[in-house]
Order: sequence, then C-alpha cells, then structure tokens
Amino acid sequence: MLSEKLNEAITVLNKGLQEVNVQNMNVELVVQMFKNYQSNVLFHLEGLSLFSFRLIFPANQLTLGAATENLKEPS
Repeated sequence: MLSEKLNEAITVLNKGLQEVNVQNMNVELVVQMFKNYQSNVLFHLEGLSLFSFRLIFPANQLTLGAATENLKEPS
C-alpha cells in the first residue's frame, strides 16, 4: 500500500516536471536566440572597430617609422 502511494506520487511529480519542461522550452529558445544575437553583435562591433581603425590609419601610412618620427632622445 505504501509503495503504491509512493509510486503514484512520483508519477504525479514526473508529469508535473514534464509540464514545466515543456513550458520552459520557449524561454530556453529565447535565451539561445539572445545569446546568438549578442555574439553576432559583438563580432560585428569588433569588425566595425577594426574597419574604423583602418580608415583612420590606412595600412600604407601606418609604419613604425611614422609612429616614432616625432620622438626625440631625452636631453
């Protein structure tokens, strides 16, 4: 008798957990979509940052000599 009630309670618990999992699937999907969106935004911002840097300092003008030509030895 006791084991039957225990089995019945566990069956009810399992069904409840299944319902919770099904209802959480949409939330999990939105979380995954947001993570992907965030990753894409960061990737594109990094690319835009590098692109902006190249617009300011074109590769043919950015050399070590150009960067250090105004430096002088301390007197």
